[in-house]
Amino acid sequence: MKKINQLIKNYLDWSNDSKKFIKIFQIIFYYIPAVLIPIGTLAACFGSEEFEYMGDIVKVFIIIWALVFGYFSFKILWSRAKDLLTEVDTNKYFVIPALAHYLRTYGEVFGAVCFTIPIFLIGLQIEAITFVGQYDYYGYDFPLIRSLGYFPIIGIFIFPLYGYFILLSFKLISESLTALVDIANNTSK
Repeated sequence: MKKINQLIKNYLDWSNDSKKFIKIFQIIFYYIPAVLIPIGTLAACFGSEEFEYMGDIVKVFIIIWALVFGYFSFKILWSRAKDLLTEVDTNKYFVIPALAHYLRTYGEVFGAVCFTIPIFLIGLQIEAITFVGQYDYYGYDFPLIRSLGYFPIIGIFIFPLYGYFILLSFKLISESLTALVDIANNTSK
């Protein structure tokens, strides 16, 4: 019975210690995705059916996009993972600041998708202008191009705006949660 009570005590100590509790959160939601997102992006590019129908110019640009986005997402997640413990450690409450940090970080990653996707769209536009490769793949099940009215140049200008508004929205939610914790920390004193 003593060992069971000690096990429960260790469990409760772990869940109340912000550094130990958040360390698992940091590994699962920051370090693992930092490694898997770049690999998954490249795998999704090469594994998609649309990749076969794309011309060589577009293939080059989609690979460049995947590498740039993969690097951005890796650097964002890795550097934010290091910031997480110091940001959470200063607060009495640590789950809400961790959630706020998580939302801000993934807003930055989703924004990076939108900020870097014009690389791919430039390749599509070059191929559309020069009519190199199979032009028919625009009509193939390719929702991104259909949503742009089959004019990739529109997305070159629109996607960075989407990225900005995604970043703004996620930061708004994150800062609202952070303000809530700051109010709670100041009220309890």
